[in-house]
Amino acid sequence: MLITALRDEDGELRGFAKVTRDITARKEAEERERLLAEERAARERTTDILESISDAFYAVDRGWRFTYVNHKAEEMWGRTREELLGENLWEVFPQEVDSESYRQIRRAMEEGVTTEFEAYSPGLEAWVAGRAYPSREGLSVYFRDVTERKRAEESLRRVTEAERKRIARDLHDGPLQDFSYTAAAIGMIMLRSEDTDLDERLQAALDAVRRGAQGLREVVNDLRIEDEQDRPFTEMVESVVRRNRTMARNAEISLEVGEEVLAAPLEETGTQVSRIIQEALTNARRHSGAKRISVSLRTETGDLLAEVSDDGVGLGPDVSPGVGFASMRERAALIGGHLEIESEQGRGTSVRLRVRLPQGTSE
Repeated sequence: MLITALRDEDGELRGFAKVTRDITARKEAEERERLLAEERAARERTTDILESISDAFYAVDRGWRFTYVNHKAEEMWGRTREELLGENLWEVFPQEVDSESYRQIRRAMEEGVTTEFEAYSPGLEAWVAGRAYPSREGLSVYFRDVTERKRAEESLRRVTEAERKRIARDLHDGPLQDFSYTAAAIGMIMLRSEDTDLDERLQAALDAVRRGAQGLREVVNDLRIEDEQDRPFTEMVESVVRRNRTMARNAEISLEVGEEVLAAPLEETGTQVSRIIQEALTNARRHSGAKRISVSLRTETGDLLAEVSDDGVGLGPDVSPGVGFASMRERAALIGGHLEIESEQGRGTSVRLRVRLPQGTSE
């Protein structure tokens, strides 16, 4: 009787354990199914978002193989996702290799940082702008066609350039000539005058006229920098430094150009770099009280590095950078450059610019 009872109890326990296991397994299966359903729903929502956005989008794994391509990207490339999925990005679009977008996309993958680009796409024969986002799985890239905006900007640039040339010509032929005549006339009056008090007043007026003429001459020189954008870049910088030397009465300005810096024209990049150097030199001449100002140019891994340093008074902690510094930052951003301004009271100021050299100009 006792043995039979024990056997019955053991059977009941095994049966209970089996039922418990079955319930646990069923709950685990239900939980897995729920999680899978949520994952599928999340993927569907993500897909809906990626298909509805106005930007083209694609994702690649760490081997540069396409893992996703949205409808907008299919339209822009003229390729179906079935053709692209699993294929290597750079083998499908070899013409993009060495473009600016290629460099920024590779940088995002290799350095694990989000990058931006706006560059001409040889494959699309259009201007594109976009961002690349790295992840553990690979890379996600959003991009859009900005050709129409670039054309509008170019049209505006041509109009602005024509207006700038007109203003420079009018200032040179009108007010600047009037300043020169007025200074000469005051000088002649002083030579003939025997009134000491009058001479002092005339001298003050003459000094004011000369300062006005000098300021106006600087404005005209600034406006004419764009006229030189087809000149070799090093010649443009030499011209800027030479003009500033004539205007720097109490400071010595030196120029050092690395042997690796090519003298080829850099077009818009060269123009904006020259303007940044001009602005930095103007600030140093007018406000720093510097005795020595140095300008240096060199290249490093396809980048141009320009620096303007002085031994002047520097900026104190309570001094905010002015319009000149803001202008330099805007110009650096225009050509995709990185600008650093380092200044300390009593220890001078350094303006450093790093910008990617245009294709075909770096060694």
